Amino acid sequence: MSGCWSSVGKQGKSQLINLQTPNCLKHGTIIHEIMHAVGFYHQQSTFDRDDYVKIHWENIKNGKEHNFNKYDDKTVTDFNVGYDYSSVMHYSSRAFSKNDEPTITPIKHGIEIGQRNEMSEKDQKKLQAMYKNECNNRIGKNNDNDSIIDIINFFPSFLD
Repeated sequence: MSGCWSSVGKQGKSQLINLQTPNCLKHGTIIHEIMHAVGFYHQQSTFDRDDYVKIHWENIKNGKEHNFNKYDDKTVTDFNVGYDYSSVMHYSSRAFSKNDEPTITPIKHGIEIGQRNEMSEKDQKKLQAMYKNECNNRIGKNNDNDSIIDIINFFPSFLD
């Protein structure tokens, strides 16, 4: 398979992240794929996404519809942080468009989606919630685990 992708969460002994040049070697894209690898789905996959965005199925390329699947709250959780338009895990408005028309639009007007610069504050809070116990056990701390966020944010910075 080509392109930029990773399975969601650990799959076996190792986790494959596919980052083909040149389009995948961008800071935000690398963070996005690392976030998949550590267990995050796309923001617009949340069970309550229809309260925040509209999916335009008629504009999505054939075979790419699965990228817009919605999952129950046991599969995709927001850790009580809420929907995040600014998430590095949120698709842009024309992702997988077959006709350059929007595939996803915010219900609320004036909202931008699909940034690939960095993790949002809510991304960081979700990551901390998901891995707090794991990180604390490994590094022997009982405070917030900024270390995993620092690693994910720093790792691809040498490519920019």
